[in-house]
Amino acid sequence: MKTHARYAYALTLALAPACGDDGDANSDDTGASTSSTTGPGTSAGPSTTEPASTTEPATSSSSAAPDSESSTGSADESSTGSDPFAGCSRGSIEEDYFVVNQLGMPGPARWYGPGADEDGNLVDDGKTEYVVSVTYLALSPDADFDFLNQLNVANSMALYGNAGLVATQLGGSMVCGSLRTFTVWESTAALMEFVASEAHLQSVGAFPALSRGGSTLSVWAEPVPASEITLENAMTRLAGETPYD
Repeated sequence: MKTHARYAYALTLALAPACGDDGDANSDDTGASTSSTTGPGTSAGPSTTEPASTTEPATSSSSAAPDSESSTGSADESSTGSDPFAGCSRGSIEEDYFVVNQLGMPGPARWYGPGADEDGNLVDDGKTEYVVSVTYLALSPDADFDFLNQLNVANSMALYGNAGLVATQLGGSMVCGSLRTFTVWESTAALMEFVASEAHLQSVGAFPALSRGGSTLSVWAEPVPASEITLENAMTRLAGETPYD
């Protein structure tokens, strides 16, 4: 399908290597280039000051909470005139959902970052609580994907350069033309430091040109233990949020 071929190209750009060579980093503790705590998907969205959170490696679910509203499909339609994104929803993980490492290589859902173990699980000491943010960006077929990639690179550097980042899952879906971020933080202060970064603020301004509609985020109102940071819980919270557009 023409629409999906275009998104495959776009996401290849969007999820390209973001951090460059970093002697302190490796493919097991960094993710690709899209992260946001105040706006959907690639850090490009409206801003919020609410807290965030979720756990267990995202391998825990391939289908999450049902969502009555699918992502709007003002994007290119198929040759039959039907909406190619009719089955896509912010509150349901796509069948082809993937998470990328620092090199932009896609793979199964798992955690990357200092708070993740070698198997991609979120380390749980049984007592520490974390701030969490989850975002969903439904990409517009008219988005400037080269610019999107530039934003992703800048945001990835800001994300992984933040000492308060615990772990992250950065990925998306080719079929649904969507990008998702799932970030865990030591504190609200660490989250807001990223939110106020130049890279993220630039992404906030670019959001209207990147989203086809239905994009949103969920910043969890209270810190939660690692045991509650699951992909299922993240989808349930996203499903309950009002889209920005």
